[in-house]
Amino acid sequence: MIAYVTVGADDIDRAKRLYSAFLPQLGYGLREGSDGLSYALPVPHGQSPIFPDFYVKPTFNGQPASSGNGTMIAFEARSQDQVQELHAAALAAGGTNEGDPGFRAS
Repeated sequence: MIAYVTVGADDIDRAKRLYSAFLPQLGYGLREGSDGLSYALPVPHGQSPIFPDFYVKPTFNGQPASSGNGTMIAFEARSQDQVQELHAAALAAGGTNEGDPGFRAS
């Protein structure tokens, strides 16, 4: 099971606009701190956390943030319609499109 995913960001405010455009619609709450952004699903009283958490942080080594070739992070949506809506919201918030959402050949 994945406990959390962390991505590096050079511009935390821009990253907040992007991820806050769709993660709250998937149930994630945001906690901001001096070390970046922490998105987590709510934990009902007396229950265990629901993973994964998603963190957006400045890079540890101070070098520019970069993506890994072939790296993909997937958040589970309720329907294909919601996937389309969230993709559009992320693009409107400054994200880039490297391919329209949809099923991929394995």
